[in-house]
Amino acid sequence: MQFSFSFYFHFLLSFVGFLALGIYLCRGSWRNNFRHPMALGFALIALSHVVGSHGWMSVIAYCILAALFLWQFGRGYVSLGFKPSEVREGHNMFSLLVGAALFALTVQLHAILFGVPVFQLVK
Repeated sequence: MQFSFSFYFHFLLSFVGFLALGIYLCRGSWRNNFRHPMALGFALIALSHVVGSHGWMSVIAYCILAALFLWQFGRGYVSLGFKPSEVREGHNMFSLLVGAALFALTVQLHAILFGVPVFQLVK
């Protein structure tokens, strides 16, 4: 199977987006530094689906993820102010592991949940 540049870029943007989601889930000090890691993760995953240009499915995925981005980003600014969450020491590197595990799980379940395999290992 031949991989194009857009596939690698799509894969990399999605991976970085899932790392941002991992940072959101684990309450380390990086979560407060990024301020909106969940919104950043949704935006990167949505952008990666547009770059991947998978036809109508990418447009649907982009719309859903863009709506989640706007909801999360707007929710942070509608509140009375940014209140940093509690910082749990040692959770920064763990958040990267959680993000990578979520990415691997999504790659494996992508064909089952959405009907579109990310790539095929066996023909």
